Amino acid sequence: RTLYRREPNGEISEVASVPYDGQADDPLFARIRFLWGLHLDAQDNVYVADPPFRRMLRIAPDGTQSVVLTAEAPWFPTAAYRRGGVVYVQEFATDDRGTSGPRIRQVLPDGSVHLVGDLDTLIARSR
Repeated sequence: RTLYRREPNGEISEVASVPYDGQADDPLFARIRFLWGLHLDAQDNVYVADPPFRRMLRIAPDGTQSVVLTAEAPWFPTAAYRRGGVVYVQEFATDDRGTSGPRIRQVLPDGSVHLVGDLDTLIARSR
């Protein structure tokens, strides 16, 4: 659960480490000990999904971490993309019926979160 940077000269350095204390709120996620969906923006911030804790993290070039979004159960983030100051987060859900999704939410610069769309809505509209 450590993010490394490889410099052009081949040197490898640690950018950030995301602790895992085994206290994930979902048994499925208790087994996931890695980060998903890396995205590097124009300011060299890294966006990374931390599924066990249902959050999307931003890691600044200096290694400072902040939570961009925390998903409510049963949803969890898997990837992000930043454009024009807006962060788009892809999420999936898992429950007793299996996995569903995806849905896309956007995080605006003021921190507000809005649903852009989800697969279930798109399917319903196409019928």
